[in-house]
Amino acid sequence: MDNAQPVDLSAVISALSQNPAALSAIGSIMENINKKPPPPPEPKPLDVGALLGLLGAKNQQRETEERREPSPLGSKEDIKNRIALLNAVKPFLSEKRREKLELVIKLLQLSELGELAKLLGKLG
Repeated sequence: MDNAQPVDLSAVISALSQNPAALSAIGSIMENINKKPPPPPEPKPLDVGALLGLLGAKNQQRETEERREPSPLGSKEDIKNRIALLNAVKPFLSEKRREKLELVIKLLQLSELGELAKLLGKLG
């Protein structure tokens, strides 16, 4: 740093006195430097009862899902994926095969409605 020149403080003070916004900004920076950061919030006490209730509800949901009879065609998501795959293949088939494929897609869609009917029958 051999090329360093001394700073003319009088020129700096003169420039700051002519620019009140810069002087205000420097003042707020100096205030923020001296401030301590706020303390972290205290942790809330653990509500064990609520946690046990959530765990119980989750276990009950899992038991209910395990009791359901599995569909031979798979879950609703599986059926939707199969329908999407069959629709993607459809343009590459002959007209005769395309008609058969549409029948299969309709049957898959009906199987979804059958699952819905079972659920509605249990509710009613």
